[in-house]
Amino acid sequence: MSSETRAFAAIDAGTATTGVSLIARVEGAWRLLGSTAASSAIPVDALIDLLAGRLAAADPDLGLTLGLSAAEAGVAGATGAGPRADERGPSAAVDWPRVGVATGPPPRLAVVAATDRAVTALARTARAAGWDAVPASIAGANVLEMANLLLRQDVVAVLAGASDPAGGDERNGLSELAALVAAAARRRPDLTVILAGAVVEHEAALAREAASDAPENAPVERSIVVGPAATAGDPAGEPLRALLDGLAHS
Repeated sequence: MSSETRAFAAIDAGTATTGVSLIARVEGAWRLLGSTAASSAIPVDALIDLLAGRLAAADPDLGLTLGLSAAEAGVAGATGAGPRADERGPSAAVDWPRVGVATGPPPRLAVVAATDRAVTALARTARAAGWDAVPASIAGANVLEMANLLLRQDVVAVLAGASDPAGGDERNGLSELAALVAAAARRRPDLTVILAGAVVEHEAALAREAASDAPENAPVERSIVVGPAATAGDPAGEPLRALLDGLAHS
């Protein structure tokens, strides 16, 4: 925007909704003139036009000062006499400068555990931290399905977890879980591995297995992050959520 700018539209484009605000310099101060939010499927131009129409209807003199007229700004749509904002085409009349931010899709995280009980708690914590969590357990899926999940290119990290101490229904599956994660890490050097709870006991073996195909004396970059169980902390899961939040936004 230039130093001559008197009004602009601020846009917050999210993955599900889009927010639009109209801001202008009025009587020597910047003021919020109106804001709205709608599904991201609705064109930004239509939302700006809707707000401009409301402004021109509510304060015609201010609208004219800012270069709007009731007819140009689409007052019919704002007052209910015309089509809704999502039914009108883009406005050619409201041509204010725009500033905005866009939110991309959350990073995808494979969440794996020995049991459905454990994976449910892990996935809930991961989603609270802003991840797109895709859960799978040894008890609820076959090994091939889990391997395919870990090798998906849209998966940027894997969270392998268990209770701490591991429950009786988890113990027999932890070695298999660690071996599965190690195999995926060996195939994908870019994959960040997060171990939570009792799976941490397998960290050293997992790291060795993940690097087993590397040439002798070659440095192997491997990102293994150790964290608490999904049931640890007060409230339960908060320490793991904080860890995952930091990784999601790093």
